Amino acid sequence: MKELRTKFIKSLSEYKLWLASFGLMLLIVAGTFSSIFTYLAFALAVVSIIFLSENNAMALIMFCMSFANIFKASTGAQSFFTYLILLFVLICVIRYGKFNSTFLCAMMIFVLFLLIQMPFSANILRTIKFIANIFIIYYVTILLDQKQYSKIFIAYVLGVIIASTIAASGLIPNLADFIGSKELGNMYGEEARFSGLYPDPNYYSTNVIISLCLLVILNFKKKLNAVVSIFLAVLLIAFSIMTFSKSAFLMLVLPTILLIYSKIKCKRYFLAVGITVFVVAVIVAVLSGKIEALEIVIARFKEADDLSSLTTGRSDIWLYYIEYLFDNPLVFFFGRGFGADMLGRAAHNTYIDLFYYLGLVGVVILVAVFILIIRQSQRSSKYNFLNFGIWICVACMYFFLSQMFYFDWAFHITIAILVAKMNMNPIAEVRK
Repeated sequence: MKELRTKFIKSLSEYKLWLASFGLMLLIVAGTFSSIFTYLAFALAVVSIIFLSENNAMALIMFCMSFANIFKASTGAQSFFTYLILLFVLICVIRYGKFNSTFLCAMMIFVLFLLIQMPFSANILRTIKFIANIFIIYYVTILLDQKQYSKIFIAYVLGVIIASTIAASGLIPNLADFIGSKELGNMYGEEARFSGLYPDPNYYSTNVIISLCLLVILNFKKKLNAVVSIFLAVLLIAFSIMTFSKSAFLMLVLPTILLIYSKIKCKRYFLAVGITVFVVAVIVAVLSGKIEALEIVIARFKEADDLSSLTTGRSDIWLYYIEYLFDNPLVFFFGRGFGADMLGRAAHNTYIDLFYYLGLVGVVILVAVFILIIRQSQRSSKYNFLNFGIWICVACMYFFLSQMFYFDWAFHITIAILVAKMNMNPIAEVRK
C-alpha cells in the first residue's frame, strides 16, 4: 500500500511538471501577441518553481530555456527567464543554504576579484547573472539524484524541438521583432538562416547538437526507445541543416560517433557496422552533390580559400584580440572587467572573451571554482567516451561563439557535468 502511494505521488508530481511546462510554453508564445499572457506565464513559472521539487523545477527551467528570447513583455525588454534563474538560486539558498567551505572561499575570492575590477568597468546586471549561473551549476550538480537526470535531459531536448517547430511553422508572425533575422547574402539569393527562437543560428546550433548527443545517451540508458529517438533525431538534424551553419554541419559528426560507440559498448556490432556504412554512404552522397538540402552548406565550404573565409572572418577577429591582449599586459593578467566595450566586434570565441574580460588571474580563479564543483559531485567510478560527449561539444562550439554573457552557458555546463557523472556501463545497467 505504501509503495502504491509513493508511486502515485511520484506520477502526480511528474504530471504537474509537464502540465506546467506546456502551459508555460503556450502562454509564452501567446505573449508575443499580447503582453498580458507573458505576465501570466511569468506568474505560472514563479509558482511552479516555488512549489515543485528542485529536480522538477530545474526540468521546467531547462524546457523553457529555448523560449527565453521571446519570454519578454516587449521586444526590447529583459527576458523574464533571467528572473527565473535568480529565483531558482534564491530558493536553493533558502532551502539548503549550506556551501562547501572551500567552494564558498573560492567564490568569495572570485567575487572580490570582480569588485576590484568594477572601478575600471562595471556592469552590475552581467555580474549578478554570471554569479547566479555559477550557483545554478553548483546546486544542480550537487543536489540532483542520477535517477532524475533523464527527466532533465528529456525536458531540455523537448524544449529545443518544440521551440524549433514553432519557429519553423510561422506561428509567431512578429518573431523577427524579438530575434531579428540572419541571411546568407546576395550570393545565395538572400536565403534566410533558421535559428529557432534564437537571434543567431550558431548559438542555436549548440543546443541542437547537445540535444542529439543527449538522445544517444538516453537511448543507450534505455530511457527512450529506438523509434522515438530516431524520430526526434531526424527533426533535430533537419533543423541543424536549415541553419546553413558550417560548424553545425561539422559537429553532426560528434553525435554520429557517439551513436556508433554506444552500439559497440552494447555489443551490437552488426548495428554499429550498419550505421557506419549508412553514414559513409551519406557522406559520399553529400560530397557528390546529390543531397539538395545541403548544397548551400557545401557551397559555403567550397568558397573558402583561406582560414579567414573558412571561419567567416572569425580568425581575423581572434588575431586582433590576441594581439591586443599581448600588447596590454595588465589586461592580459587582470582583464578589462565585465563592463568593458568590445574591440569593435565580439570576439566570437568564449576562451578569448574570458581572458579579455577576466584576465589570466580571473580565469584561474574561475577554473578553480569549477574544479571544486566537479570534485564535490558524486561521479561514476568508470568513464567512457559517452561521458565526455557534451564536454567535447561545448568545447568545440564555444571556440566559435562568445557565450560568456549569454543565459544558456550555465545549462550547457550543467548538462556536461551531469553526463560526465553518469554510469555509462551497460553491464551495470542490466544488473540493476
